[in-house]
Amino acid sequence: MKYFLRLCLLVVLFTANYNSWAQCTAGSLATAITPNAAWQSTNTTNIDGKRYWTFTAAAGFTYYFSFCAADGGSSVYDTQITILDNLGVAVAGGYNDDFCGIQSYLAWTCVTPGTYRVLVTKFSCAAQAGLGTFVYKSSAPLTCPNNMGGGVVTVPSLPYSAGAGTTCGTGNDLTSSNIISCGTGYYFDGEDRVWIFTPTATGTVTINLTSTGTYTGLALYDGCPLLGQGGVCLQVTQSSSGNKSITACLTANKTYYLILDSWPSPTCNAYTNLTISAPITGNGCVLGTGVNSITLPYSAAGLTTCGKVDDITSSNTIACGSSLYYTGEDEVFTFTPTVSGNISITLTSSGSYTGITLYDGCPLTSSCSGV
Repeated sequence: MKYFLRLCLLVVLFTANYNSWAQCTAGSLATAITPNAAWQSTNTTNIDGKRYWTFTAAAGFTYYFSFCAADGGSSVYDTQITILDNLGVAVAGGYNDDFCGIQSYLAWTCVTPGTYRVLVTKFSCAAQAGLGTFVYKSSAPLTCPNNMGGGVVTVPSLPYSAGAGTTCGTGNDLTSSNIISCGTGYYFDGEDRVWIFTPTATGTVTINLTSTGTYTGLALYDGCPLLGQGGVCLQVTQSSSGNKSITACLTANKTYYLILDSWPSPTCNAYTNLTISAPITGNGCVLGTGVNSITLPYSAAGLTTCGKVDDITSSNTIACGSSLYYTGEDEVFTFTPTVSGNISITLTSSGSYTGITLYDGCPLTSSCSGV
């Protein structure tokens, strides 16, 4: 049986909360509305603030609510729009204030079907007699690849190398409100690029992004990532640095979608290259840069994890201890004992926040073989 010993240094990353405004809650019931494909104002003309209207939402459909004159709405007040579930709890991504001047406009894509409330208020979450008129409509789910925007690349075959490129100018078409959740939603607020590929063999595929940009995110989906289209998030890596790597076990003749996006500051990033390997079939435990195949007994001095790259992360590895100890650069020692029995592993280091994990078999969740 082969064992894997992993040594890593801890790097703790603190990030500020983004989009920290508070959504409004409470309010009194007005009536039910039925959004359809055209803007309408049935039961929402000359309404008072701090009231809500119920509506039935379907997964993948987008619902639009507007006080903007261009859409048919009107108000002389600073309006707000908030989406609540039917228990009155604010829904993620369901809030807007000051879209067209001081008037509000909200496009919200439903993730979970059910009955929801659209609450309208005067800033800040206040009641107001004669608040104005808001209009509403809905649209059917987006589809792949037609509704993925201008940054779509169809990969002809694997292995693939994109060369230098950028997400700048491709548009922010894929957002946390219209795609299936995959990691932190804030990393879908920048401009995006998508690579679509279909492996011809089942095996372990490695994806590498080389970029001097910052706050990049790579998300890999099995199937269309848009809401309501049945896709599944396979792997995601998001951090303040530019370079990224994903390793996943992919199936022959399935279509996969790889999204490069970013935190909205910066709104876009350039990259030197993006590569997608051909599938490695059979026993594929691809552990990255710092791998050592050893025999027992073993002893080494003067080693370092510096320069060995953070290949083994909490997002691609079977959980073993605190996930915070998977954020530093790592070194891996693989060995196969020739006899059964107890072994002792000792690390002597002047460093700090180190972690050692021992696995029976390949530690990667993405390994096709698991050995």
